[in-house]
Amino acid sequence: QHLPAPAMLRELLPLLTLGLHLGFAALALALFHRTFSRIFKAHPRLRLALIAFCVLVALALYGGSRWLALPPSVFVDLFGTANLLLLAMVVGSWMTTALSRPAELVPVCLVMSLVDIFSVSRGPSRFIAGRIEEFYLKGREGLPPVGDFLLIKMTLPGGSATFPVFGVSDWIIVAFLALAAARFGFNDNLLGPGLAALGQRKRPALYFPLPAAALLLAVLLAQFAGVFLPALPIISVVFLAFLFVRYPDSRQLLRTDWLLVLTAFAAMAALMLLPPR
Repeated sequence: QHLPAPAMLRELLPLLTLGLHLGFAALALALFHRTFSRIFKAHPRLRLALIAFCVLVALALYGGSRWLALPPSVFVDLFGTANLLLLAMVVGSWMTTALSRPAELVPVCLVMSLVDIFSVSRGPSRFIAGRIEEFYLKGREGLPPVGDFLLIKMTLPGGSATFPVFGVSDWIIVAFLALAAARFGFNDNLLGPGLAALGQRKRPALYFPLPAAALLLAVLLAQFAGVFLPALPIISVVFLAFLFVRYPDSRQLLRTDWLLVLTAFAAMAALMLLPPR
């Protein structure tokens, strides 16, 4: 047997590190659900307090970088990433409280996907991505743009810098869909029992939900294609396809659901017909 060439290992290392980081984030999501699901039911205001705390931490990191002119730091970047992941999980859990039927996930996913497509192609995400790309191509010289503080970052083993992999909004949707699956008793865990069942187990178990795998697929497609791809449509398509096949209740859309989807498509078409600025 031949060992992989060093060049091949260097090419595979970022992909393996990305998968490892997403795996730890997924386990953090499972731990979050097991720890806070009952607490939030008993104390709903605690969710708002956590959101406010995470926002204040993010603002403090942003202010320290802009006004104190702090140099880039791996520790600060990873601390900011941990804070954004916690914020995303809290917001995602809050979004699930509005769901009463599994079929409601269909219009929610479609509307979010349309908004993300427009934002990336013609909206603010396009501008933000351009500023961030310019900042990193220049070696992170000068003050970082605001959008840089909304990115989930990682670092390679032994690395002296971090680099962004996806936005906090992507993990909000991953958390929302995974926690929604747990809310309705669906099993979207690719490595074992679902999130709802994991909360009742005393033995440790592996957890990697389908939305996280879809996010990993979206990031890999963007890397191989060399373009900025919106992740939410890929996550939504993969997750909805899974729901339609495994859980028939998700296909029972009401008239209001169809009206919401059609309205979103019409609004998207109207916006796309507008001349670009």
